[in-house]
Amino acid sequence: MQAFHVLAPLVALLLVAYSNASLVKLVVNEGDSVPVQFPGAKAIGRIVETGQQFFHFDGPNKGRFVTKEKKVIESDNYSIQNGTILLIKKFGKADVGSYTSEPNVFIEKVGNYSMAVAGPTLHITIKKKN
Repeated sequence: MQAFHVLAPLVALLLVAYSNASLVKLVVNEGDSVPVQFPGAKAIGRIVETGQQFFHFDGPNKGRFVTKEKKVIESDNYSIQNGTILLIKKFGKADVGSYTSEPNVFIEKVGNYSMAVAGPTLHITIKKKN
């Protein structure tokens, strides 16, 4: 039991360090073409001002964003490159937000224990005009 009290803070510290290391911030110009890629992703999730959405690389909603409520967002501003890259053709205010791979939780084995680790997150904003 004492080993748990020693290891728990260390594991918590490592998780915080890992989660901070997996957050990348990107600042782009409005209207830029922006590729978003997460190796091994089956889809890309994003949280934007209008809510959570998922971009699909296959299936009936291939090449489109779909909300959590299953509403399809029709737009020709998004396309798929090389099978697993989301290309935002003209990045706009509606695209500002956090992007993640889907699934975004990975199971890590540590000895006899398993822990869930959040995958990388890309936060994209628009450069402010001077």
